[in-house]
Amino acid sequence: PISPRQIHNDVALKLSSGMIVHFAVLFLLSFTYGITPPNVPRPSSRVMDYMDMGFTQFMHFSVDTFRWEDGQDCWHQPCWKASVFKPTNISTEQWVETAAAMGAKEICLTAHHTGGFCLWPAEHSPYNVMSSGYPHDIVKMFVDSCRKHDIRPCFYFPPNCNGWFHRHGYTPEQFVEGQLGLMRELLTNYGFIYRLWWDLYPMKCGGIVQCPGDAFPAAWPRFIAEARKLSPDTILGTGPDVAHSLNGEHGTGSYPIYNYCDLQPHDPKSVSYCNMSSWSTSGSVFKPREADATIQNPGDKWWWRPNHAYWNASQIWDHFLLTWGRGDNFILNMPPNHTGQIPDKYTKEGILFGEAYKATFSTDNEVFSAVNKTIASGDSVTLTFQTARSFDMLEMREDLLHWGQAVKKYTVSVLDEDGKWKALTKGIHGQSVGNRIVDTFPMVSTKGVRITADAIDPAHGIRFRHIYGRVAKPPKK
Repeated sequence: PISPRQIHNDVALKLSSGMIVHFAVLFLLSFTYGITPPNVPRPSSRVMDYMDMGFTQFMHFSVDTFRWEDGQDCWHQPCWKASVFKPTNISTEQWVETAAAMGAKEICLTAHHTGGFCLWPAEHSPYNVMSSGYPHDIVKMFVDSCRKHDIRPCFYFPPNCNGWFHRHGYTPEQFVEGQLGLMRELLTNYGFIYRLWWDLYPMKCGGIVQCPGDAFPAAWPRFIAEARKLSPDTILGTGPDVAHSLNGEHGTGSYPIYNYCDLQPHDPKSVSYCNMSSWSTSGSVFKPREADATIQNPGDKWWWRPNHAYWNASQIWDHFLLTWGRGDNFILNMPPNHTGQIPDKYTKEGILFGEAYKATFSTDNEVFSAVNKTIASGDSVTLTFQTARSFDMLEMREDLLHWGQAVKKYTVSVLDEDGKWKALTKGIHGQSVGNRIVDTFPMVSTKGVRITADAIDPAHGIRFRHIYGRVAKPPKK
């Protein structure tokens, strides 16, 4: 194989003489180099596909939508009667069209929230839509709309939490068998389901986790094995395939982000739950992370609330860059109201965000590109231009699939008017790159950009898969 230090990294991009282009530079960085490094944890291809997807729309919709003022279903009071669920103008098409307009590639619907109410005609629970004021298979409607618009369907389904089962005296064995039956229905009756979102993973029974006795955590391996058997390519996350962001449900992510962790020593290997204090540059397991938030902020409300504060497009953009822009996947809740549709004021802001997202990151917006540039730890990739370029954004990605995460420190420099390299400081994160890092900074105009990176292991090579120049177009405030 060729040594990384033998590779010359200067890239000259030719533009018309005297032309100054103002753009945001998006660098898609990744690295693979000849020989795969030994003993480096890496994601599977399906997990990498999930990380590439990046952005999901969450849909909190259930009996809680109609009784939000009385607390969460089955938690601190008896379960609401199924009859309270009666949307007047439900449109799963509107849900999916909103996601597509925002640029989300997946929607995660609360098919079964913690109270246990099922949005489909469940065979293993009478607490479902067929006893409600809207006796229709909403899950089927939802999946059909997803297929029509090429959006990936995901179900929120917590195996260890079913308030209706728990309050009706199910034994641990009955509870587990009932929940397994419900999961089988979701994974076998509606075609391929891209992901199951397991809230409260891998918690045991008690407190907010509504299950009897010692049903959990003992049953977790059974659910993992059954899901893998029924649908091997379905992502279980949050769950054994995906960890939650360290900063909770606020849409801020965390930084630096290292996707290596050590598993809890008492867990069966299949449970694959990270010791949340073990994220580092040297963990034994690779795990992607996801940050979630709801548009109903400030106040952090997940079920629709009338007249509640909500983020505008610029606030969504800011939180998107704090999560997706630092390597987490981002999942944003857009809850339907009593009609069964997402409120117009929410969709308006989501669409404005989506226009900015697509305008900035579209392939149609590429000003330049370079591919397959490989360096050694401590070396640089240098891009030079015949005419000055102006930019205020930098995106980098590593080739996690082939090489694992490697960058622990990087600097970004530009050529000044005297032809000397000047390091940028304001807005540069400067530590991990991983799945993605997006730096934003005051506009600079230069004929050269240089990225210098140090690896976790100095012996690792670094390959920059793509380098893109783009125009930055955030939402107008």
